[in-house]
Amino acid sequence: MSYYYDWVAQKWMVRSKPTAAQKSRRDFRRGLIADLLTEIENGDSIASLYALMLARTLVTTDPALMDAYGQRVTEIGNERTCQVSDGL
Repeated sequence: MSYYYDWVAQKWMVRSKPTAAQKSRRDFRRGLIADLLTEIENGDSIASLYALMLARTLVTTDPALMDAYGQRVTEIGNERTCQVSDGL
């Protein structure tokens, strides 16, 4: 049995074996998350927040995506949250 760290929930989770359909969705989602991270870093504030919400949702659905992108998405989310709260 293997485990992965869920950066959003901040706890260790049990890793299950992916099916063939999950593997094909993962490939699509990897490209989508890479594009979302670019949008978060370079886009306007509203589009960045929506892109961040979508990226967090995608990352929480797949352990492999959590391993690859979870820490970065969480770090960016924390930075954006601080920027929004500082602007109020």
